[in-house]
Amino acid sequence: MKKVSLIIFSLLMVLSVNSYSQSAPVYVPEGIIKIDGDVSDWSETKTLFSDLGSKSPSGDFVDVKQSKVAFNKTDLLFYFKTNVLLGDWKPKEDISILQIYFDVDADQNTGSGKGKAYKADIMGYEFRIEIKVATSGRVSADLYSKSDGFNSTVASWKSTSEFAAKGSSMEFKIPVETLNIPNSGIVKVRFLFAEFANSTTRAGYPIIIYPLNFNEANKAQNSTASGESSGGGFGIASLMVLTIWIISILCGFAIVPKAGLGTGVALINIVPFIGQIAFLFILAFNKWPLHNDYNKLEKKIADLESQDEY
Repeated sequence: MKKVSLIIFSLLMVLSVNSYSQSAPVYVPEGIIKIDGDVSDWSETKTLFSDLGSKSPSGDFVDVKQSKVAFNKTDLLFYFKTNVLLGDWKPKEDISILQIYFDVDADQNTGSGKGKAYKADIMGYEFRIEIKVATSGRVSADLYSKSDGFNSTVASWKSTSEFAAKGSSMEFKIPVETLNIPNSGIVKVRFLFAEFANSTTRAGYPIIIYPLNFNEANKAQNSTASGESSGGGFGIASLMVLTIWIISILCGFAIVPKAGLGTGVALINIVPFIGQIAFLFILAFNKWPLHNDYNKLEKKIADLESQDEY
């Protein structure tokens, strides 16, 4: 049984790691997420990473604690939660707290030449957005292009419908057209997130390639146009899953007495998906009490046969 428990635990660990690693920017219909300082509309969006960068012993830093990215047909949308109240945190000088580089074709051979983003090596990026906090506490964002070596501002946002900072959170959006990202098919974009902690602590450089599936946007628009067809398909799928779940529970209760196992083992099936996998592992690798009785009976018959020979 210990062996079975170890297998189940390992399986759960693998499932949890995969669910985290598969987190990626998701398509959201236009208008679902509004850039207004109210971040409650991000609640259904998965977290890309729960922390970014390192902590400064002096406390003079802005640490990004949660990051989310979404997209629709027109915009890339970003959400960051930090460890400070951004409007009240007033640095001694205007400071850059976060940079995001975009390689819009996921090809290091195009875009910028080799350079540095703080201490991270960069190469092949076409755009960079820089989040800054001024001495007044005002938070703003500037977009730069590789076309002039990231020296001139392509666009700026300060408390508009495209950029909002409130409390410890900020949210903003960048038009995909501005970044020259085609909004059809599946587009691979390489992101580099670089966090600035303070003058001596600079860390946090996730470099990730995300496939932005704009086909999802087309599907969503088609399903909306078709009215109830989308809802009906979802309802049928849900009914099928529910039916399979109920059948697995009933079959479990029917199987365990035949295997000589306790009824409680069948209760594992109540946990959807993981319960069914755990139940199969127990059946496959656990020693059934029924087999012990069978082996005893077989040994007894063999003993009786050997006595008859004499």
